Amino acid sequence: MRIIPVIDVKDGIVVRAVAGRRELYLPLRSRLTQSVEPFDVARALLDATGAKELYIADLDGLMRGEPNGALLELAERLNVELWLDVGLKNTDGWEAAPGVRPILATETWGNYPLPLRERVVCEADRVRGYSNTLDPSPRPEAGRPSPSRGEGEILNRPILSLDYFSGVLRTHREWNPADFATAIVLDTAAVGVGEGLRTIYECIELRQQFRHLDLITGGGVRNRDDLRDLEDIGVNGVLIASALHDGMMF
Repeated sequence: MRIIPVIDVKDGIVVRAVAGRRELYLPLRSRLTQSVEPFDVARALLDATGAKELYIADLDGLMRGEPNGALLELAERLNVELWLDVGLKNTDGWEAAPGVRPILATETWGNYPLPLRERVVCEADRVRGYSNTLDPSPRPEAGRPSPSRGEGEILNRPILSLDYFSGVLRTHREWNPADFATAIVLDTAAVGVGEGLRTIYECIELRQQFRHLDLITGGGVRNRDDLRDLEDIGVNGVLIASALHDGMMF
């Protein structure tokens, strides 16, 4: 089970995320660091966890469409793989950088072709086919290109984020997790409130249908027992912020 620390950046500083109410987020208070600078907070989280990946929510991009370009430099400065959510609606304005994987979030991505190189091929899916609540269409034959291939700019190793709020998927289109190597299941209403996991059933469904997925979840993780529960159902990694800042060690 991988721990993937999260920082939320607004107006250039790290803020504390609570229940997805982004307009009310306050400057971070943490037991790990006194700083609110993104580099300092990220360094403290990585040192505390030994993580090799870091998730950043760029709230200026998400809320105002004004991504913080300086965040791209953190991948190289910290020597980690950076998962960056800038609120992409399409590929316009995305600035590729080494070590940075873009988040394609269902909450923000519009009804545009997906900028994917090709579908991820999973032997189990080829044999049995699949159906799911996100995209009921059958899988194309192995080796055939995705319908979106060659349409628009191609993003490098994008990550699908299935964005829920109190159990309801926020989306503008249908999605097929089979198009991605990594998928996140996130319920923002559970973020920072310490009330436990809300994505168990969604994770079970995805794991059963898409065995190839690097399956990540977040929101509401409190302790090691939560991690064990997630590991038991086949989750590969978890996004954590509040519990780490409150002094919980995993």
